[in-house]
Amino acid sequence: MGENTFYGPNYAAPNYPPPAYPPPNYAPGGGSPAQNVRPSHVVISKEGQPPTHFPLAIVSFLMSGLLGGGVALYFAYQVGQRWQAGNPSGAADASRLAKIWGIVGIAVGALFFLLIVIGSAASTSTY
Repeated sequence: MGENTFYGPNYAAPNYPPPAYPPPNYAPGGGSPAQNVRPSHVVISKEGQPPTHFPLAIVSFLMSGLLGGGVALYFAYQVGQRWQAGNPSGAADASRLAKIWGIVGIAVGALFFLLIVIGSAASTSTY
């Protein structure tokens, strides 16, 4: 047998299987594992965080309650949460849905108010 410089003369290196766990995510160029490195496939929009539409959602909640306003408030809150999680497309979707539900809530509230006014005017009687 030949001489192995690492293990000494006439000693074969052990044939261990590869580890079952994945190797650490080392930074490019070697060194310690990468900390808080964004993957290269994440696209951050240049415009910044989409609008939350909180004022619209609050007015919608005051006019229609949970029917449209509660849903609008939920999606308005989700804009910031999804943006902070690094999900700009999810934040844009939540912003769009907050705006839609805010408008729906205001429309439902205005329609309900209009029906109450018409109903009260029709029910008043003159003697």
